[in-house]
Amino acid sequence: MTRRTTKDKNKRSVRTVDELSRFKEMSEMSLPKVTNRAIKSELVSGMARKAERNVREEIDRESEKTVHVDVIDTTPPKVDDLYVGLTIEVERFVQNGGIKKVIEAFTLTERLSSESNMAGDVYKATRTWDGKEYGTVVLKTLKKKHLEGSEKRLRSLRDDAEMEMSNLQRFKGCPHILHPTGEPFELEDGRLVIQMEYLPRSFNNYLLGIETESALTRATLCGGIQIFRAIHFMENMVDREGPDGWTYIDMKESNLGMDLTKDEWIIKLLDLDSAVPTGPRTKSVMRYTEKYIDPEKMMLLHKTGIGLLAEPSETIYSTGLTLLYAVARRIGVNVRRLVDVSKLINKHHEEEDEEDSSQRVSRVSIYEPDDLKAKIEILRATDERNLIKVYYLNEAKRMMEDNLEDIYPDAHTIKELIDIHTEEILAGNSTVHPCVFEAIRECLMARIGRPDTAAIAWRFNDILEKYSIGKYE
Repeated sequence: MTRRTTKDKNKRSVRTVDELSRFKEMSEMSLPKVTNRAIKSELVSGMARKAERNVREEIDRESEKTVHVDVIDTTPPKVDDLYVGLTIEVERFVQNGGIKKVIEAFTLTERLSSESNMAGDVYKATRTWDGKEYGTVVLKTLKKKHLEGSEKRLRSLRDDAEMEMSNLQRFKGCPHILHPTGEPFELEDGRLVIQMEYLPRSFNNYLLGIETESALTRATLCGGIQIFRAIHFMENMVDREGPDGWTYIDMKESNLGMDLTKDEWIIKLLDLDSAVPTGPRTKSVMRYTEKYIDPEKMMLLHKTGIGLLAEPSETIYSTGLTLLYAVARRIGVNVRRLVDVSKLINKHHEEEDEEDSSQRVSRVSIYEPDDLKAKIEILRATDERNLIKVYYLNEAKRMMEDNLEDIYPDAHTIKELIDIHTEEILAGNSTVHPCVFEAIRECLMARIGRPDTAAIAWRFNDILEKYSIGKYE
């Protein structure tokens, strides 16, 4: 059994000029080293790489030579269903002088998805190529019970799986986007299985290992630049499926994985089924996470039936919130968003219990449009207030040795805020330089004045350069 690969599907992809390419050569853009030994050990061991980098690179090079010849009838793995302990053997044929048959094997070691996960089954697996151990990868496929559901539902799930597989190939030229570890394969029952990098450690995990204000400031600003490089790469990837480029519509902390390459930490965007063609949505489903959504995404929804737009500008806003929440968590400050605009858009939306879970709005209808506009403004004000709150509490932590009465002699509201959060301020967490909040605020501007992705990346870079040479002191 053979399958057309994503390489064939995306051969018409076109990359426009990368305005951020100069960052590739700038060593000062590197994330700081993790100095906390315990955290570093946990970060590295959690990746379960096992094989040496040169072995993994050799396997990558060979698996890239996989050929798909119609006359070769490969036998799909005879697997009834997936379970921990199962070993799946896949026949591969590679061009190495002649055509060479190779066995690629996957031993499932842990189930990463819950039984209720509608997206499918996700497993951690140890990958072996031609007898050589590669290390840990992630396998993702539809649930077996999906095959017995409605044809419409199955078609939708298969379309999503095909899109995620295509996105893994489409964006693998960017170092800050999750990469495939090899070709997908089909099970005997026709389910597609995709394989990708195993990146269990998050940006938040990484920040725990950063111990000084200087390093945490650099980590936040450099981290923002790396994220914007990924967003910029997507928006400039023009192809048949995305003629106007691509937008990442579910930016949040849990979708930022950490990779260690040549002793350099880098951020990678995970969950690539959240990358969709820029422009009006062809589907009636909007995926988002309430805590991170740009409230102005809803602004065009004034009439029933108006489609939803996917635009890189919304990802910039969500990135600003993501960085704000990451900084707040690292310095020990709690921030919350209390207004849920989804209930004004569709009263029958699906929602998960966890705060960071993605929500889906299935039928776009506006209930009380004037109320929606008012609450959008409340959301923007809430985000601004959270930014100010974290800023002042961070400043209080930085100036603990000073007399707060001298610092804020007439600011009773600020002193009350500090009094409420005294325990958090006294906790042994780090701080960031105030310039970080200057950068984040650029992301949270109203859309009419919000910079585009390239401009905001360079703005973060300018702020970092000024900080590095002491212009903020």
